Amino acid sequence: MQKANSDKIKLVVYISMAVIALILIIFLILREPDPQYSERSFQTLGTYVTVRVAGEKVSTNTLLDIIENELNRINDKFSANNSSSVIYELNKNREIKADDETLFLINSALNISKITGSAFDLTVRPLVRLWGFDDEFSEKRLPEQWEIENILNIIDYRFIEVDESASRIRILKEGLEIDLGGIAKGYAVDRAINRVKEIDAGATGFVDAGGDIGIIGPKFGKLPWSIGIRNPRAESAYEINDIVHLYSGSIATSGDYERFFFEGDVRYHHILDPKTGYPAKNAISVTVIGDNLLMADALATAIFVLGYDNPGFDYFTNLGVQAMIISPDLDIKETKGFNYFRGKWEKMKFINKKDLIVLIILGGIISSFFIFSYVFSDKNVTGANVFIDGVLYMQIGSEGRYEIFDNENEYLQTVIFNNGRIKVIESECKNKVCEHTGWISNSNQKIICLPFKIVVEPIGGKDDSGVDLYTW
Repeated sequence: MQKANSDKIKLVVYISMAVIALILIIFLILREPDPQYSERSFQTLGTYVTVRVAGEKVSTNTLLDIIENELNRINDKFSANNSSSVIYELNKNREIKADDETLFLINSALNISKITGSAFDLTVRPLVRLWGFDDEFSEKRLPEQWEIENILNIIDYRFIEVDESASRIRILKEGLEIDLGGIAKGYAVDRAINRVKEIDAGATGFVDAGGDIGIIGPKFGKLPWSIGIRNPRAESAYEINDIVHLYSGSIATSGDYERFFFEGDVRYHHILDPKTGYPAKNAISVTVIGDNLLMADALATAIFVLGYDNPGFDYFTNLGVQAMIISPDLDIKETKGFNYFRGKWEKMKFINKKDLIVLIILGGIISSFFIFSYVFSDKNVTGANVFIDGVLYMQIGSEGRYEIFDNENEYLQTVIFNNGRIKVIESECKNKVCEHTGWISNSNQKIICLPFKIVVEPIGGKDDSGVDLYTW
């Protein structure tokens, strides 16, 4: 029996080594190496853009070129300051024949203007130009009150007419001009990411357009990108106030620290309230997280204008976004779901699809191994001592069936020793007084059968189930 045990132990060891080798081979075949990221920075859309990307099927340089070209294309097409853009043409000629992309972007801006009560308004360009925020080279100044009032009489998104059936867009009010700067940047990032995913669905990375960020894919395909939200009153742009973690989607922040000037001790910034004509006063920073950057970018502006005390703040979650706003007193308010994005480890996707396949195969192999071990390994019980009423009745040293009788030679019970395990037979218990019978193979356990006060103590071995088995 000892030789049989030794042979089986060797077999289990060999099989274990083979299983480990097979697991390593499968893992090496299926596991993907971590993506290698490349980064590029350039200026477009009126800001500095940083792109970090890694391709799965397409070269990283090709993806960087696609993103840069797409952002430049949209900037050239929709910048109000570009004399060859459709927006410049519309502001000049008051009517244009528009393609589908232009119709979509104008309609999107009009819809957001409507649902925000013109807190975001695409016709604010005359006011922006009055303050000098239309271009980085324009002179920034505090306008006279009468100048602001004259402009406020012009601004109104409802004087933009879109005829989709004729593919025409018209400006109906004299002096009115549009500017898509508050929405085109987000749209451009969305389009660039979509272009990348169309040709390489496994690409990962992000596009950062002046702090407005769109996620191409999770970091290394499985981790979130950690994004710092700037402290709006810190001297350094790198001092952060909060951190969120994104696997996908987008995040946009509007702050009074981005473009501003001082007149005396008063800060005048570029986020203008279309109702007052002055920079919005009741917020200094707004961060919006959403599925796409077009909506997040535009709503960050609208929520900023509406201010910290806006009673409809939580309404914006109905539009699929979460938001945080900081007041001039540095008080912070956020929608209920915003805190979800601060979590990292509890949501972290440590494995991708191929790693998951490896784990499934691994689990199957390990399960098979344990089943094999259970069926073929020795139980190693070498015998048993049987006691009646505390007195040794017999010693069992070889496999077989052993019947137990009392002093009057009346049958009490049968003990079976087989394949290194011990059990009693429930069906042979007198008057069916024994229940829950089962194999045991651990010297720390005992079979106790009442009312005969029979105790069976195995010698050596290990338990199948990991729990004590008692037969009553």
